[in-house]
Amino acid sequence: MLYGNNNVTNAFSDVDAVCEKAKALIEKKEYNEAIELLKEEIKKVKKFKVYGLEEYYNFDEIFQFEIFINFLSGINAKNKKQRNRARKGSNIIWRTEPITDLYYYCGFALVEIGEFEQALNTLRMGLEWNPCSVALRFERLNIFRNQGDVENLHKEAKEAYKYVFRPQHLARIYRDRGYAFIEEKKWEAAIASYFLSIAFATADEDIERANGELAYIEETTGSEIAEPSEEEILQIAHEYKIPVGIEERLLKLAQRRWEQSRQNNDEDSAKYYREICEAFIADE
Repeated sequence: MLYGNNNVTNAFSDVDAVCEKAKALIEKKEYNEAIELLKEEIKKVKKFKVYGLEEYYNFDEIFQFEIFINFLSGINAKNKKQRNRARKGSNIIWRTEPITDLYYYCGFALVEIGEFEQALNTLRMGLEWNPCSVALRFERLNIFRNQGDVENLHKEAKEAYKYVFRPQHLARIYRDRGYAFIEEKKWEAAIASYFLSIAFATADEDIERANGELAYIEETTGSEIAEPSEEEILQIAHEYKIPVGIEERLLKLAQRRWEQSRQNNDEDSAKYYREICEAFIADE
C-alpha cells in the first residue's frame, strides 16, 4: 500500500500507543481521562484525513477495501460525471494504523458517562475512515437498542447490512432486528428474525442468545413457538422487508475476486474469497 510523506507518517505515528493507553484507562473505568486522550488524538489525525491529493482510510480487511472501491468511491458509478469526478479526486490510501479504534473507544467511553449523542456522532465520524467497520456500526446499534430507539435501530441495522459479508455478523443484525420487532409487538417478524439469526450463527453463544429471545416471546405471548419452515421464514421476511443472506452485489463481487484469484494462481486470495462465498452459497 502507498504511504504519504513524513508529515502524514508522523500524524499517525501515535495511534497504536494512544489506543492501548485508552483501553487501559477504560478497563480501570477512567472514562473521562480516556475520552480526553482519544479526542486529542482524533483531532490530530482528522487534519490528515485528506492531505494534498491523497485521502486516507483504515479498512479491517481487503474485501472492505473492495466494497469501498466498487460501491462507495464513485469509480464504478453508472453516471459518467460521477466517474470522472471520482477519477479527478484524491488518491485512496489505506493506512494500517488502527485509526477507527480511536473513534470506537471514544464512543464506548462516552456511552459509559451517558453522553449518547456525542457517542453516536463520534462513531459516525469514525465511519468516514471505514464505512464498512462492523465494530463502529454495531456500537451504534448497541446505543439505539439500549435507548429503546426502535426506529433508528431498524434504520441502522438496514444500513449495516449493506457492508456485512460474514455469517456471524449477519446473525447479529438479525438479532437486533428481532429485538426491534419485539418492541413493536410484531411477533412473527421477530420470530423469523431470530430463526434467521440461528441459521447464520457460527458460535454457540449467539445461538443461545437467539433462543433466549424466542423463549422471551413465548413467555410474553403465552404461545409456544413452532419452528417455521424455510418457506414461511422467506414469506415473512419478504413481508417485513428483512433481507435474507448476504447482499447479492457483495456475493457477486466476492465471486468475481475468487475467480480472478484462481486465474492468477493467487492461492491466499483465492482461499480468502472462497471462504466468504462458500459461507453463503452452501445456504442457498
